[in-house]
This record gives sequence, structure tokens and C-alpha cells, in this order.
Amino acid sequence: MIKLPYQHWHTLEEIFDKEFDSDLPERENAEIFVINEAGKRKGFILAEDIKMIGQIYVYPDFRNVGNTARDMVKFMVERYKGIPVGTLASEPRFESLYKRLGMQKIEGSLFRKN
Repeated sequence: MIKLPYQHWHTLEEIFDKEFDSDLPERENAEIFVINEAGKRKGFILAEDIKMIGQIYVYPDFRNVGNTARDMVKFMVERYKGIPVGTLASEPRFESLYKRLGMQKIEGSLFRKN
């Protein structure tokens, strides 16, 4: 495995677009390592810094009023602009929320917003 120099990341743009429906990550928050054999690229792995949302809690008196959870997630995405924000959708309602906020479903219940 070798670290792919940033100047060569563009060679992966099509894969990120078609396979992951995603843009290339920001270079400040990621490294890409490739594995080669006989002069051919066999694959790559992305190591990415990410800010994870842990728990979201809305006090009972405010659960059916406004969009408190949405506003908190939007705050995190805006606060950490330039750093991917990730989270797990522990309940279907959160999956719906994350999709509405433009977060990508990565796998299972994992979502990310670049």
C-alpha cells in the first residue's frame, strides 16, 4: 500500500461519482492509499477525518414543536464546514431527517455530509 499523492486524486473522480455518488474528499481531512500489483492499481482505501454526531436529544415539551433536531444537525454541518459530518440513524425518523438535510447514506445506518 502506498499513499496516493493529492495530485493524482483526480484519477478517482469518476469512481467516487459513479460508485459512491460522492465528491472526492477534502485533502485536509483525508488520505487515500492504493494497492498495486504488476504496475496495475488493484484498489484503494480512503482514510478520512470525520466529525461524528453522537446523541441527539429534544426535551419532551419540544418534540412536536418546530424542527429542533433538524436545526441541531444543520448547525453541526455548518459549524464543521470543510470537515465531513457523520452520524448513525438509530431510528427511521432520523434516517428521514438526514436524507432531507442532504446527507448521503453510506451503508446500513451510517450517513455522511461533506
